[in-house]
Amino acid sequence: MFTVRPLLLALLAASFGCGPVGFPASELSAGATFAAHQVHNGFRIDRLPGGGTGVVESARWINWPGSPQFRVRAEEAPLGDLWLIAPAHVEVREHSVPGTVGDVEPAWDDGAIRLTLRPASGAPLRSGLFQRIGGSGYSVLSRNAQTLLDVHGTYRADILDANNRRVGWWEVHIAEPFEPRLFEGVVPGVSPAMEAGVTLALNSEIDWIEDHTLDVYRGTSSGHHHGRSGGGR
Repeated sequence: MFTVRPLLLALLAASFGCGPVGFPASELSAGATFAAHQVHNGFRIDRLPGGGTGVVESARWINWPGSPQFRVRAEEAPLGDLWLIAPAHVEVREHSVPGTVGDVEPAWDDGAIRLTLRPASGAPLRSGLFQRIGGSGYSVLSRNAQTLLDVHGTYRADILDANNRRVGWWEVHIAEPFEPRLFEGVVPGVSPAMEAGVTLALNSEIDWIEDHTLDVYRGTSSGHHHGRSGGGR
């Protein structure tokens, strides 16, 4: 199970005010080809397929109609644009496939989320439920959570093709309040821009869940995570 060391927490806390700081490779899953964690108003991409790092950053210095909410880039190379159009629903425009729009679309099974990935090129994929593999609480990531403690932990979903075959996986680690969430996975044949879209979609769903649960640290309903990194709901 993923754990966050005190020194690592200090480094990550510094990233919120001094520019993104990457997770050490030793803290990432060995099999993951993509990894990203929260930073202020976006995400630091700690691992890209084929190597390298990148960012998902706010694109709205000026809020022109139709302008993207987030831009995805690998170091200095632009990869795509993202629009969060509803909780867990993200439109993806990949620079490598101009003029074609992909998306990440949610569905819920008794409050538990699944995601469908429709890349600009390639066949659609879908996730299973996000099953808890670390921590205590609900067995799946679900809107039925009652408190923040029900949400914390590590969840993993299989990625399935059109024939219901497992082709990859996606995982999120949700730590204590205001510690960065870590997203990792393997989704063969999908672009980094689409993987960033999955990250944004799942992050916005977690924001929604936490905003509708009891904050056991304050003793009130939550609602204090607005603007953490995923934009509006």
